[in-house]
Amino acid sequence: MIIVSIGLFCILVSAVVFIHQWLESGLINKEDREKYLLISSKKKENQTEEEREFVWNNQYAYVTSKIRSIIFQFGVILVISGLFMNYITK
Repeated sequence: MIIVSIGLFCILVSAVVFIHQWLESGLINKEDREKYLLISSKKKENQTEEEREFVWNNQYAYVTSKIRSIIFQFGVILVISGLFMNYITK
């Protein structure tokens, strides 16, 4: 049951990160992604400060969402394997 508890904790952490990201900056939508690709294709010298900040925020949100996804998947695997091991040992 310890494995299940750790898995549930991982799922809880990923949910908290998801809610924090959603409330703070909003999730990445299609228009923002297209704007990001357009701005990031420019050379850094030609970007304004606002565009650089937009690119940075978009990269941060993307990396955070990937890490959150990995933590969530790890938690689900732990919960399933923990329940399976608990079922086998009974």
